[in-house]
Amino acid sequence: MNKPTKEQLNAIRLELFEPLISESWAKKYFTMEAGKEHYRLLYHLAAQLPDGKSIVELGTFKGHSVLALAYGNLTVNVTTFDIENLVDCELPANAYFELATVGKFKKTALKAASLIFVDTFHDGTLEQAVIDYLISVKWKGIVIFDDIHLNPEMEAFWNAIEVRKEDWTDIGHWSGTGVVFFD
Repeated sequence: MNKPTKEQLNAIRLELFEPLISESWAKKYFTMEAGKEHYRLLYHLAAQLPDGKSIVELGTFKGHSVLALAYGNLTVNVTTFDIENLVDCELPANAYFELATVGKFKKTALKAASLIFVDTFHDGTLEQAVIDYLISVKWKGIVIFDDIHLNPEMEAFWNAIEVRKEDWTDIGHWSGTGVVFFD
């Protein structure tokens, strides 16, 4: 998968989905340009997947990332895991929320996914566990890590990754978007 341009991402009309978000403060973040928020990038990446593939998100929070992923490609299933349900938006029929304790999400879901988005506690621990698991099962696909430049722990995690990776912060989230390719 090739890195899209900022112009390509900013042409995506995310404002069409604003009515699905309950909290008014959140709508402005959802529609921010690429490089400030990652929703346009997530939408684009989902759109690149072939029909019938699956996406897993770890760390749902309000559900805005899963909203972008699910509407980016209505032919894929998107499963999102979090420790509590704080979703404030209407998700389409191809999106599923599941409660999971920290680190106790369904690893079989990860193994079956073509795209994984990780946006959790940002201390590098769960992120490293995901990398280790995917290497152990010889997984093929793409993982997006949010907030890779947020703090020293995430910087250390990102710098230690030995799998092919690219920093897409300039078109993702202001606090860091890392893309890891498991070829």
